[in-house]
Amino acid sequence: MKRLRLLLRNAYAAVTAGVLILLAAIWGLVWFATERARSDVLAATTAQLDQMAGAITVSLNRSLIETDNLLANLPNLVRNVAGASAGDRALVQILRDLNGSSLFVRDLLLLDADGRPFATALPTSRRRTVDFDWFGGEMGGLRFAGPIRNPSTQEWSLYIAREVEFSPARRGLAAAEIAVGTLASLFEMGGRTASAGSGVPEVRVESAEGRILAALPHDESRIGASAPSDERLAVQLSRHGSGVSLRTSSGGGEFLSAVRPSVYPHLLIGTSLDLDKTLRVWRSDRRSMAAGAAAFSVLVVFSGLLLLKWMASRTAAERERQHGRAMLENALESMSDGFVMFDKDDRLVVCNSRYRDMYQISAPFLVPGARFEEIMRQGALLGQYPQCGADIDGFVAEMMAWHRGNHTPMERLLPDGRWLLVTERRTPDGGTVGIRTDISALKAAEAKARRRAEEDPLTGLSNRGVLRTSLQALAGAAGARASLVLFDLDHFKAINDSYGHPVGDQLLCQVAERLRSVTRPGDTLARLGGDEYAVLIPNLVEPTQLAEFLGCMKDVIEKPVHAGDRTIRPSLSIGAARFPEDAGNPESLMQAADLALYEAKRQGRNRWAFFDKGSADALRRRSLLAEQLKVALSEDSIEIVLQPKLRLSDRQVVGFEALARWREDGVLVPPSEFIPLAEEQGIGLQLGLTLLRKALCAQRAMLDAGLEPGRMAVNFTTSQLLDGDLVATLATELLRAGLTTQRLEVEITETVLLDRSADVVNAALHAIAKLGIGIALDDFGTGYASLCHLAKLPVSQLKIDRSFVTELVEGGRGAAIARSMIALARGLGIETVAEGVETADQYEILANEGCDVVQGYLISRPLSVEMATAWLRQHQRQSQVSHLSISVLR
Repeated sequence: MKRLRLLLRNAYAAVTAGVLILLAAIWGLVWFATERARSDVLAATTAQLDQMAGAITVSLNRSLIETDNLLANLPNLVRNVAGASAGDRALVQILRDLNGSSLFVRDLLLLDADGRPFATALPTSRRRTVDFDWFGGEMGGLRFAGPIRNPSTQEWSLYIAREVEFSPARRGLAAAEIAVGTLASLFEMGGRTASAGSGVPEVRVESAEGRILAALPHDESRIGASAPSDERLAVQLSRHGSGVSLRTSSGGGEFLSAVRPSVYPHLLIGTSLDLDKTLRVWRSDRRSMAAGAAAFSVLVVFSGLLLLKWMASRTAAERERQHGRAMLENALESMSDGFVMFDKDDRLVVCNSRYRDMYQISAPFLVPGARFEEIMRQGALLGQYPQCGADIDGFVAEMMAWHRGNHTPMERLLPDGRWLLVTERRTPDGGTVGIRTDISALKAAEAKARRRAEEDPLTGLSNRGVLRTSLQALAGAAGARASLVLFDLDHFKAINDSYGHPVGDQLLCQVAERLRSVTRPGDTLARLGGDEYAVLIPNLVEPTQLAEFLGCMKDVIEKPVHAGDRTIRPSLSIGAARFPEDAGNPESLMQAADLALYEAKRQGRNRWAFFDKGSADALRRRSLLAEQLKVALSEDSIEIVLQPKLRLSDRQVVGFEALARWREDGVLVPPSEFIPLAEEQGIGLQLGLTLLRKALCAQRAMLDAGLEPGRMAVNFTTSQLLDGDLVATLATELLRAGLTTQRLEVEITETVLLDRSADVVNAALHAIAKLGIGIALDDFGTGYASLCHLAKLPVSQLKIDRSFVTELVEGGRGAAIARSMIALARGLGIETVAEGVETADQYEILANEGCDVVQGYLISRPLSVEMATAWLRQHQRQSQVSHLSISVLR
C-alpha cells in the first residue's frame, strides 16, 4: 500500500511539473512577444513623431521666412507712394495685391512709429487701434505680438513686424496679421505630410516666455494663456533637447513629446502624441495573444488532468480495497462500544479492544475460532457475570438461547460496577453481530433523577410522593399497622423574618438530622414542605409507646440550635393518628393526623395531640368557620362597636375603644374565637386593617358632627405588629381620615410581648410611639409579662383587667393587685384605665385609689357607631349643663 502510494505520488508530481513548465513557457513567450511588440510600436512612434516635428517645424519656418521676405521687400514697393495719405488707393492696392498673393497672411498693415496703422490691406483694419506687446526684434530682426483677438472676426491673430524706412523722413513698421487658425491648418498638413496613419499630433507654439500662441487641436481657452511652468516648451527643450522624450502631464497621462526651436529664437514648436492612443492597437493584440495563450493553457491543464485521471484509474480498485479494510479496522477500534462477531457455527470471528476491556476476565478466551458457549462458561466460572449465580450450566443455556435468537436488548452488570446494554442480531449468513454499550452514566443519572424525585433537596429526607407511596403500600398489606406523625416548627415564619432564610434553612436541616437520630431504618421520614415533617412508623400504635416516642423525639429536636452567633430554641406542635384504628385508607390517615396537629396548635402549640373523633367535629366546624370568616371579610360584613372611656377627675369622655363584632347566620361569634382564627388563617392583617379603617371613619364622623370623641383605641394583633409596613399603613390611614396621630391609640395584650419575635414587636412599638400614637397595654397582670416590659416599652396607658376590678369591693388579692398596679403606673408616669367597671362602689374605690380612667357597663355598654354618637352628644350636653349650674351657684 505504501509503495503504491509512493508510485502514484511520483507520477502525479511528474505530470504536474510538466504541466507547470509548459504553462510557464507559454506565458513566457506571450510576455516576450508582447513586450517586443510594445518596444517596436514605441520605436516606430518615436521615429514618426520626430519626423512629424521636423516636418511641422520646416513648414512653419518656411511660412515665417516667406512672410519675413514679404515684409522686408515691402518698403521698396511702397516708397514711391509713401507720402500719400492712408487712404491712397495706389498704396492700398499694393497691400491688397501682396496680401492676396500669400495664403499664410490674413492682412498687411503699415504702422507709424507710434503704432497706429496708416495703410492696411483690409479696410476694416484702418479703423482700429491695436496695442501691440511686441517681443523679439533684436538686431533688426522680426518682432512678434499676440495672440490678439481681431475685433471684426473675433478670431485670434498673431502679428509679425519688421522695422522699415518708408522715406528718409518717415520710419515705421510693416506688419502681417496671421490667423491662429491658419497656423493650426499648417500644423495639421505638416503632420499628415510627415507620417500618414500616425494621427495628427498635438502641436503647440509658444513664446520663449511660455505664452501659448497657437495649438492643434485648437482650444480657445488656452490661446494666449501661459503654460504651466513644468510643461513649458522652453523647460522641456532645456531638459531633453530637441529629441523625442517621454513625459507625464499634470493630469497623469503619458505622452511622447518633441520640442524644436524655429528659425526665430523667440518661437518654440512642440509636438506630442498620447501614449495610450499610440498603444491601443498593441493592447488589442496583447489581449488576443493572452486569450489564445489562456485557451491553450486550459487545453494543457485539461490534458494533464485527463492523464492524471487515467493514471489514478489503474490503481483505484486496489487502493479502495486496501482503504476499505483499513477503515473497517479503524472503525472497530475507535468505537466507543464493544463489537463482536461470530460465524454461523458460533465461533469468534473478530472483536475490538473495547469489547476486551469490558470483559477483562474473559479476555484470555477471546481468540478467533473460540466457541461462544466455551467463552461464556469460562467467564462464568471466573466471576465475569455477577448475575450468574450458582447454576452455571443453567446460566450458559439461557445465554445460548438468547444469543441464537433476535431478542430485545438486555442490561448486564459487570464485576467492576459498570452496566452494559447487550444487543445482538443475526446476519444473513447465519452469524451473529453483537454490540456492548456502556450505560453506567445513564444508570447513574437515572438513580440521581430517582433520588431527586423522591428526596427533599434541602434536607435529604423523602418527599410527599414517597410518603404517599409508603401509605399506599401500607394500606395494601394485610394486617399492617402503623402510626403517622405530622409536626411543624412553632413560629417558624417569625424565625425566617427575624434571622433570614439561610438561618431558617439551617434550622430545617438540623431538625432533619435529629429526626433521623430518633427513628428506625424502616421508618419513612419526609418533609412535606416549609417547616412541616411527617414520620410513618410501622408497628407502633400503642398509645403509651407512641407517646414515649413523641416525647423522645420532641426532647431531641427541641435542643438549642446554634446558627452563627445566634441560638434558637425550636418547639414542635405534633399530631399523630393510627392505622387502622383512626383511619382505614391513606387519605383518611393523612387527614386524621392533620386534624390532630391542628388540635395541638389550637391548644397553644409546643405539645402533641392524638387524633380524637370527638374533637374532629369541632375542628371541622372551626375549618368551616374560617372559610365563612374569609367570605365575611370579602363582603365587609364585620362591624365595630364603640365603648366610651371616662376620666374620673371630671367625668369627661377621653376616648372610645373599638371592638370587633361578627354575626354568622344571625349568631354572634365571639372575638376571642374569630380573631385568633384569622391569625391562624393568615388573614389577620386584612381583618386588622378593616377594623382600623372603620374606627377612624367613626371618629371622623363624630368630629364632623361637632363632638369631641377623644382618642380612638384599636386592638392590634401580633401579625399586624410584625408587618414591616405597619408605620406606613398607620400614617396612610390617618391621612385618609384627616386625623392627627394623637387621635389614635394602639392596644396590645401581654401575649404579644411573649412572642418569639419580641425584638421585632419592640421596634414596631417604638416606631409607633415616635409618630405620637398612644400605646395601651391591655390585660396586664393576667399573663406572664414581666415588669421590665413597662420600663423598655413606650407604654402610655396601663389597663387593669376586669378580673381584678370585680374583687375591689370584696377586698381580696385582686383588689390588692389592682391598687398596686395603680401605684406602679403612677410612679412610672403611665395613665391607668380600669376595665369592666359595673357598680358605683367599684367606681368610688377606683376614684379614691387614684385611677385615671374607667370603662365598663356602668358608663356604657359597647354601642354601634350611630348609638355611640348619640350617647356622646347627650353626655357632652349634660356636661355643659352641669358646668353651667356650677357656675351659677358660684
